[in-house]
Amino acid sequence: MSAVMVTLLMLFTIATAATETSPHPYTSIKDNLATKQYATWVWNTYNLFEWDDELDRWTVGVTEKEKYYSFIKNEKFTDIYVQYEPEIFDTYVTTKEFLYYFNTQLNIAVHLLTSGNYMHQTAHEDYQDWLDFKDYIESYNIQLADDATISASDEKYYKFTGIHVDNEPYMHDDWPTEADGGNGDDSDVKAFQDFHITVRTFAHDNGLIFGTDVSDGFEWINYNSDTYGEGVLADWFAKEMDFIVVMSYRLRTDLAIEASQYEVWKGDGANCTFSTKSLPTAITEQKRYRRSNGCAGVMWSLETDDQTWGEYFVSRGIVISFYGRPRSELNNAIATISEYYKDIDYGGFAVHMLPTFYDMGGSKAYFPPPETGSAASTSFSGYYIVAVIAAMIAIGAM
Repeated sequence: MSAVMVTLLMLFTIATAATETSPHPYTSIKDNLATKQYATWVWNTYNLFEWDDELDRWTVGVTEKEKYYSFIKNEKFTDIYVQYEPEIFDTYVTTKEFLYYFNTQLNIAVHLLTSGNYMHQTAHEDYQDWLDFKDYIESYNIQLADDATISASDEKYYKFTGIHVDNEPYMHDDWPTEADGGNGDDSDVKAFQDFHITVRTFAHDNGLIFGTDVSDGFEWINYNSDTYGEGVLADWFAKEMDFIVVMSYRLRTDLAIEASQYEVWKGDGANCTFSTKSLPTAITEQKRYRRSNGCAGVMWSLETDDQTWGEYFVSRGIVISFYGRPRSELNNAIATISEYYKDIDYGGFAVHMLPTFYDMGGSKAYFPPPETGSAASTSFSGYYIVAVIAAMIAIGAM
């Protein structure tokens, strides 16, 4: 074979290696301290599963729901919040396959999601949903520990990364309002805090991260109790949760920044006390979820769903969603907000929600921002240099 042919073959091999996306090791996302979380919510869990008549159960829907899986891969999400659906997840082998696929094939951390506006009120039926959710996680972990087909070293591939809660108490009448200066029913606010501490404790006892969605309106909600003292609820969440997702839903980028600003700046404050946390060692090392100063990883988010549910905003003429807008507008908003907060050690960004995010079409958002001197850029530069040297050798041999 001639030197030229050898060189061409080398260049083809090098170019292929440089452009292919090989799967990252399982630990790369969770142990990379520089990586910011980029996430989305999946409320309709059936969007990720398909029914298998032969197996008589739900299976990972990579064939039937391929469009969503392709989108998830192309968007390069690091995390996904998936609603607990008993009909699907109560089948142990289905959950096991699902988690293995996401952890190894997609390298995406799965947070099991639950919601309920009254979940913090123990007398309400929403609280029973929490108890059922809790029982499920305990049951799954027991089955996983007893599964003789999984080695101890591989068990991590079959685990959830975290618990994610969407509890929006401002949807009901007991919650403080802006009109009363954020001073409403102290007992309801305390119950809300109690619930989140309960979930956090449960999550940590089971080796899970705990994240929760937070209203941008928490900056004007006050709390006052013997248990937690007094202060502003946004501060409390930034200090006490592993990470929070601020629902800074606005179409106008300047308003979205304003909506997230309080939690981001306060969450980066010096009053957070890391020593009070009960996180297991394995989780305290995951600084992508908790900032190094002990505060929650404060994330912000934008909306792509139809906003007709947001009566408060609609009645005030505030557009909160990118629904029906071109993807370029959403991408520009993400880029603008990321640039605004580039010097802040924030936790990341989330877009609500699949499948309305998918329906927007268009190209991937510019997030997470590339890290300077990243392994990817260094690797490509190395390939390029080798290719040039190979070409020079070939020319000299001709």
